[in-house]
Amino acid sequence: MTNFVLKIKNRTTPKVVMISYQAMTESDHNILITGDIKLMRNQVDLTYLSNKNFLLNLVQDIIKHLKTDYILTKIEIEQSVNRFQICIPTGQDLDVYIKTYELTNRVSTSIGKLDKVVITVPIIELFRIG
Repeated sequence: MTNFVLKIKNRTTPKVVMISYQAMTESDHNILITGDIKLMRNQVDLTYLSNKNFLLNLVQDIIKHLKTDYILTKIEIEQSVNRFQICIPTGQDLDVYIKTYELTNRVSTSIGKLDKVVITVPIIELFRIG
C-alpha cells in the first residue's frame, strides 16, 4: 500500500473561481493526479461550492481514479482569505461520506471504541494571504 496526500487550492479573482487539486505520494511526492476546475463567476451558480458535498465528491472521484493500493492519509485545502471560499467538510462529514460510499479500504483508518472503524484522514485548512 502507498499513502497519498490530496492538496486542493482555491484561487479566486473577480471573474474566476479556480479549484486546483493534486494527489501525490506521501513518501517521495510523486504526482499521481492533477487537475483544475475553472468556473466563470458570472456564468455558474456558486452555491454548490459553498456546500460540503463539492469537496467530498471531488475526494471520491480522485480516490476512485487511483489504483486500489493507494491510501488517502491527508487532505490539505488552501484558501484565499479575502475572496470567495469553498465549504470545508468536517472530519465527521468525511467519515460519514467515506462509509456511505464504502471507501474505507481506500483511506487511512484505525479501530476505535467498540471495534468500530474510524477514518483518520485529517482535513487541514491552510490560508494564503492575497
